[in-house]
Amino acid sequence: MTYKEIVKKKEYFQNITWIHLSNCLKAFENRELLSASIWSAVFVESMLKDILSVLLNVNISTEEISSLIARLRNILNNGSSKYELSATDATVIEDIMRRADEIRLKRNRLVHDTGIENNYLESDADDIYKNVNLIIERYIKTEASKVIYRKNKEVAEEIEHNQVEPTFPMFISTITPHTFEQSEFIEEFCSKLKSIGIKPVRCVMTDFDRRNPMEKVRRYIEGCHGIIVLGLERSHAYFYRDKEGSEKELEATHRRYSSAWLQLETGMAIGMGKDVFVLCQKNLYGDGIFDRNWNSYTPVELEMPLDMNDPMIKETLSVLENYKKEVEAKT
Repeated sequence: MTYKEIVKKKEYFQNITWIHLSNCLKAFENRELLSASIWSAVFVESMLKDILSVLLNVNISTEEISSLIARLRNILNNGSSKYELSATDATVIEDIMRRADEIRLKRNRLVHDTGIENNYLESDADDIYKNVNLIIERYIKTEASKVIYRKNKEVAEEIEHNQVEPTFPMFISTITPHTFEQSEFIEEFCSKLKSIGIKPVRCVMTDFDRRNPMEKVRRYIEGCHGIIVLGLERSHAYFYRDKEGSEKELEATHRRYSSAWLQLETGMAIGMGKDVFVLCQKNLYGDGIFDRNWNSYTPVELEMPLDMNDPMIKETLSVLENYKKEVEAKT
């Protein structure tokens, strides 16, 4: 599964299990292999506990992976589940348990042996990563995951019922995420916007838009009050030479850039007289709309790793909520 697909399946997991999975995938992305291997075991332990809780319809206290596997195997062998397990479900859960045990064994070897001196770390971590992805794919197909999904959906619908439907459209200009961290951050940010009454509008391109993509973007922006730019890294230049061959030639290393699409979309919005709000990673190179000095606005810098609890995010959401109220008061 891709990172975007995994993020879309968040409601199939209990909240604490999702947090463990998030930490696991982010550690793999950053090549923090020992940490990722440990988080993988924490994730599968939490997920096995969730499956067991659904099958027995009781809350399960914290147990080690091997103990949870033994209890699950006993249910599969004795048919003591609170609902009738299909043959497919039983096969999938059996496969999940096998892979979870492989993760446990490799995690133990790496933790107690460090794995570094014995050259296990990279190969074991790669195996663990593959198993985590396969476990996620299989888990989504189980009835247990669907029970959790329905419960989470009921809670979400109740919250939405008590909230006013967001009707204040704001165009979201950002990259197509290519990491789990980016995917999760964009989804959570848009969710927060909805909670304060702002309707995030994103332009998704199709093959039909290839001949005139900017026309579609223009129509979307035109129907919004303003634009919110999320400057996330798209490219990383390890070595960079600026103004080559001139007296002002400059060499630099480790410059991070977002997508040129964000510059185009923001330029169109400014040309239409739309209000502009810009957020970007603190380590993003400051050119064009991300210039920290030559701008009519101050780009909000986000610390890495991306975190919705970043004080600058909370401050920006407050600014946007007040902006919404001011615009609505004038209409």
